[in-house]
Amino acid sequence: MLLSIDRRELCLAQLGKERTCRPAGMCERRFAFDLPMSAQYVMRVTVIGGSGRTALLLTADLVAAGVEVTATIRSERGRAAARDAGAVAVGLDLERIDHVALQSAIASRDAVVYAAGAGYGSSSALKRAIDRDAAQTVVAALMAENQPPRLVMISTMGADAAIAGAESGFEYYFRMKGEADETIAKSGLSWTIVRPSGLTDSPPTGRVHLGVGLDGGTLPRGDLATLLLRILIEPTGTHALFDVTTGSDPINSVDLSAFERKWP
Repeated sequence: MLLSIDRRELCLAQLGKERTCRPAGMCERRFAFDLPMSAQYVMRVTVIGGSGRTALLLTADLVAAGVEVTATIRSERGRAAARDAGAVAVGLDLERIDHVALQSAIASRDAVVYAAGAGYGSSSALKRAIDRDAAQTVVAALMAENQPPRLVMISTMGADAAIAGAESGFEYYFRMKGEADETIAKSGLSWTIVRPSGLTDSPPTGRVHLGVGLDGGTLPRGDLATLLLRILIEPTGTHALFDVTTGSDPINSVDLSAFERKWP
């Protein structure tokens, strides 16, 4: 059964904000690609760090596509936002991971999206804990599954495990992200690593530019969410690692297989 989705006005509870709708142009849109979904089978996806703005948009899009979404989030406020977007929200603190809770959240899933991030302005300790250590713990948990789910990592443009010497600031953040990406790529799991440029809340354009070693630019969160939806649903881009920013290529037709690779 092929489902084309009309996105109706979706109001998401944003952390620390009043309940507001997505910006103009994001409340109603048609995805340009068909979503192959079985009438008997329900896809199950877990979003790790499910309270961020991109994660909430992705959750809402997945739920609209008929996907069962579990979101792991530390705070009750964040879990409430994820429930508003249609997810089953469960508690998980990535700084002090409950391994039983983590294993329960990823068991029998088709895919896991790692959407957590400490953010540019966080301490080095928090960057290390969330951007690298917790991601590596999730990889280990997935590898312990009899049938490991696919892992989709939302990384960042500029991530590089080879950055030497930096113990704080942007370079340290990029190194932590890069070390997490390297762990994923060498894990033997089925994975896709997406490295977006600076994310904005601008209305989505439906068009992107993908490449390796790109530098600069911005990307609407709505476009990143749509690209992730395509990666998860089709599925496409297995063992692909790429940068993404705003561009001229329609999200529905961009060739993700061109970025499939074996890690050196």
